Amino acid sequence: MRFNKSFLCRSRAGVRLSLFGLSLFLLSHSGCNRSQPVSPFEAKRVEMTRVVDGQKYFVVDNGNAYREVEPGKSWEYVSTVFNPEEVKQSYVSEQGITYRIAPDTHQRFEVQRELNESFDDLKPGLPGLMELVREERLKWGTFTLQSPKAPTVAQYVSHRKELLAGNASFRDCLIEPTLEQGH
Repeated sequence: MRFNKSFLCRSRAGVRLSLFGLSLFLLSHSGCNRSQPVSPFEAKRVEMTRVVDGQKYFVVDNGNAYREVEPGKSWEYVSTVFNPEEVKQSYVSEQGITYRIAPDTHQRFEVQRELNESFDDLKPGLPGLMELVREERLKWGTFTLQSPKAPTVAQYVSHRKELLAGNASFRDCLIEPTLEQGH
């Protein structure tokens, strides 16, 4: 199995844009409560513009997504797609390189412009997962196993650390490489 994903990240704004394209697509296909129209934001505050099924959407620097109601005259709030403070804490750019900061270790991982990853060489089960997120691989920094048995951030972070240290097994939720073919 191969995973191919190309994206462009030149700054924190680039990171946000690469992360929220899918969010806009999903938002455009969900049933949202209508809000009161607002005047369009200044162009310098718009971080991303996308047209989905003929409908124009905007993401502004405060993390909110808007749908254009009347071109150039009014927008309608759709959803909040990112928290600017979380982005500031999670990414840093130095000398033109953007890094993702791991929340529990504060280790930096360079954000790849293109990710072409093969899972074929991974062992099945927990050993394969451990190999996938190891530091030397430098493409996958972490994983989340939020579930009924680990519902809070502290609980699933603790569970992840225990798994990677080899001191625990999966609870009610798992992520691991398998030899099964998906199709």
